[in-house]
Amino acid sequence: MQAGALIEFLVERYGWQAFDHFYRHITSRNSPEESISAALEQNFKISLAQREQDFLSELKKQVVTKVEKEDLAATIDYFDSMRHYQEVLDPSAYFLTAWVPDGEAMRQKGIVADLVRGPERLDNRIFEFVLLTANHEIKAGNYQLADFLLGVINDALEIFDK
Repeated sequence: MQAGALIEFLVERYGWQAFDHFYRHITSRNSPEESISAALEQNFKISLAQREQDFLSELKKQVVTKVEKEDLAATIDYFDSMRHYQEVLDPSAYFLTAWVPDGEAMRQKGIVADLVRGPERLDNRIFEFVLLTANHEIKAGNYQLADFLLGVINDALEIFDK
């Protein structure tokens, strides 16, 4: 279960003050899961496993529309395409973990995209423009156009990748 979903559930069900008390009184156990589950039991009389089952039951009840499925698929394709672009044409922005070291370590490892503007070449600018346009089209609900633009991006990146 995502931490955000657990937090949202606890705040909605028990209120902010109860959640705040729960959060500030989590004691360290063998694992984070054991720590959270013990605190849930103590504060709300529910285990993490019980809450997860409740959460999964709630998910099964949700109706997902065709538009929501298209939006999710397009968003995933967009981020996959963005990563592909970074890997091929902007490697300083391409790293696989969310860990961000200090500035000096970032410069030593060549991870400088968060510190400076990316490549200034025309091809980079064109790719980034098309990626931004695809993102705009996704937000506007134009999934077919976004899919087309992402297809063009990925086909063109294959040429650069060789």
